[in-house]
Amino acid sequence: MALNLRKSVLIKGFFIFAALSAAVMTGLLLWTTEPKTWGYFRDFRLGFIPVIAGIGVLRWFLDGAIFTSLTSRGGGAKVSIVRATVIRLEGNLISIILPVFIGMFTMHAYLLHREKMDWGESMAVSAIRAILPILLFVLVIPVQTLMSLGPDSGSTFERLLSAISIPILGAVAVVLLALLFPDWIKKAASRLLRMCQGIAKMSGPKIAAVEEKLFREIDQFSRIFRTTVKEKPAMLSAASGWVLAVFLADALIAIAVLWGFGYYPPLLKALAVQFLIWPLVYLAPTPGSMGVMELAYMGFYTLFMPKSIAGLAILIVRLVTMYIPMIAGVWFLAREFRSDEKLKEMVLEQKIPEAEI
Repeated sequence: MALNLRKSVLIKGFFIFAALSAAVMTGLLLWTTEPKTWGYFRDFRLGFIPVIAGIGVLRWFLDGAIFTSLTSRGGGAKVSIVRATVIRLEGNLISIILPVFIGMFTMHAYLLHREKMDWGESMAVSAIRAILPILLFVLVIPVQTLMSLGPDSGSTFERLLSAISIPILGAVAVVLLALLFPDWIKKAASRLLRMCQGIAKMSGPKIAAVEEKLFREIDQFSRIFRTTVKEKPAMLSAASGWVLAVFLADALIAIAVLWGFGYYPPLLKALAVQFLIWPLVYLAPTPGSMGVMELAYMGFYTLFMPKSIAGLAILIVRLVTMYIPMIAGVWFLAREFRSDEKLKEMVLEQKIPEAEI
């Protein structure tokens, strides 16, 4: 697997994301801002700024702890929590500015390999890290059930989330089937590709090439997942716990912003609504879930605060969970390039052949 990035592509991806993200946030603020918005903004309780920032930094390390738990063996982990956190910040940067999953996957595998892990183990850790959040979305079912039983449920946004959760659970089911019964999914995918061949006007050889690449990835991820479930269930449970901790940190950041503006929603409801939102944000096909995240959290915030300050609240959340970590990722990646010419060549000059990873 090669990253297949050129310096120009990387830089272009960064500036395209920055421009589009600025456009989305500007549009959101123009939509929500009213004269009274700035009064609310001046009333924001400054004591919550270090709280929000502290949870944001804690989230970095919780994310790193997922890698640390997945590399644990015997008396300790092969990758320290600090190093794992840096690797995640760098990988997230690549995934945001160039939303090609294989890029982040390959970079994670390479950086973990540098920590004295063999290629197979580093690829397995990277794959499981990508799979776990999707599998945990099955918890949407009990969360949705509990919300529907609540006395104050039934807003338009909540009904929309309930409707959207059905196809999300379908996607999770497909992922599970692909991991546990890869042959079933490969047959279904092959039929779907053949059905779409005429619509997409793709030649037979091109369809076959797509099938070969897709089936290879399905087999690889399925093998890794089944082996991990069978041989390392405790490690998988620990990593799942850290993934949930990351989700909880995201939720607390959003809730702390509400507290800063002086709004105190029912805590369980605020957590439940966000849990229904996360699959949308995580599975969104746009860079950094741009657009999808803003609209989803617009719905969330307007459940508990006036629309006129929801845009500002979303901007604060974006700063803490996306923009500041991106800046940290740029700094760490630049430092990584200075100390590792091989990584620099892999990312910027495409000099890592596919056979190596």
